[in-house]
Formats: sequence, structure tokens, C-alpha cells
Amino acid sequence: MENIRVSTYNWKDTGHPQKYIKDLGISYRYAIPQPILDCWWFLGCENVPTDTPYIAELVVGSYEELLGFGLDKNMVNELEAWREANGK
Repeated sequence: MENIRVSTYNWKDTGHPQKYIKDLGISYRYAIPQPILDCWWFLGCENVPTDTPYIAELVVGSYEELLGFGLDKNMVNELEAWREANGK
């Protein structure tokens, strides 16, 4: 999965979403809190294990779709370049 979403509803099981992701060995380019959705988005992920509890795939056609939802144009450009360089 290239992008993932972690809900904060499972806080008692996972702790802080950023710590949970790092403890699983997942690396990411950006972590974007989404308070209205009560979750965190992790974009540009690598080393995502399969069948991991509390993680859902975040499907993004183009990162431009996320402009104004925590990403600026420079972040979008970096993520699109990363995606192209990694054949995603």
C-alpha cells in the first residue's frame, strides 16, 4: 500500500498513530492529521506489512486531489515524483 489511513478510534490498542506506524517498521513521506475524520493519513509509504490491524488503504488517484487537505503544491510535487521514481 502506497498510502494508508489509521483511525484514532483504536487509541487504546495502537497508541498514537505515528508511533504505531513506526513500531511496525513502516516508513512514510508525510503524516497528515485529519481531525474531522478522526484519523491520520500516511502518504508515500514503504514496508507496509499485509493484514495489519487498524490500517486501511487510502486510495489516491493523483496527489493533487489532496491539495488543501493537508498538502501544499510542493508536497504534491514531491509525492508525485516519489511515485514515478518507485513505479507506483
